[in-house]
Formats: sequence, C-alpha cells, structure tokens
Amino acid sequence: MAELSALAARIAVLEDEALIRRVAARYMRLCDEPLVDDSDAAFTDLFTQDVVWEGVGARASQEFGRVEGRDALLAWFGSLRAPGTRHFLLNVHFLTSESIEVDGDRATGRWTMFQTALLGDEAGELRMASLRIGFRRDGSAWRIAHFRTRSLCKAPIGVDAARLLAGGLA
Repeated sequence: MAELSALAARIAVLEDEALIRRVAARYMRLCDEPLVDDSDAAFTDLFTQDVVWEGVGARASQEFGRVEGRDALLAWFGSLRAPGTRHFLLNVHFLTSESIEVDGDRATGRWTMFQTALLGDEAGELRMASLRIGFRRDGSAWRIAHFRTRSLCKAPIGVDAARLLAGGLA
C-alpha cells in the first residue's frame, strides 16, 4: 500500500510539472502572438491576483522595473502590445535548460530564454535571459505568482536575421 501511495505522489508531481510547463509555454505564445480581442482574458488566466513581474540584476531591473498585481501587469502588457504602439512587429521566445521543482501548492521553474524580435522601428534584436518563475496552485489551476527575468545579453541584429531566426514569420 505504501508503494502505491508513493507512486501516486510521484505521478502527481509529474502531472503538476506538465501543467506548469504548459502555463510557461502559453505565456510565451501569448507574448508572441499579435494582439487579439481576447488577449487580456487569456493573459488574466495565467497570473495570480497578487503576481509580481520584475527584472532583476542591473540591466533587467533598469529596463523592466517591477510590476505588482495582475491588473497593473495586464495594463503594462497592453502598453507593449496595443494597436498603434507597434512595439513588436514580430516576437518569438524559445525556452531551454528547464528545471521545475514542485513543493505542494507552490513550484519554481527555471529556464534560459532566447528571444528574437523585430521592433516597430524595423530594428532586429536578440535577447537571452535567465527566467525564474514562481507558480502557485490557485484552485485547480497553476498560475504565475512571481516572474523574474535576468538579462544575459541583448544585441541588435539586422531585419533579415531577425526574420530568419523567427522562422520567416514576418
């Protein structure tokens, strides 16, 4: 009986890791897709009400600062994605070097992120960052409770290179 309980606990952790992985992937996908009418609703489901989103380290804290609360975060995202702002013409995130640790109703995920972007002024940009994302079970769903990004590097690239790295989506 104890072996069955241990097996059930191990399976539960694997299922939680899979759900957390899907939340992170959905967040990145929504950051990459063009703004649509229900984007705010889709983003809302990803975050706890008291979420903290912040840049850590000298470069990221200066560039991104710290945003507290889901409503404030959604407003900030909206300022980057709203029609007419054209901050990003194209934006694609890639996650690698994954590590997820589940501890009851809380979890921490760590990834290395590679991002290629075509900015509104037609400049290309590559970024690499270290992500540490705190998750919390909120009802039956895992949500992002604390998102931390630390810049590893940021470099301008040509428009053609940005389009090529993004898979020719532009």
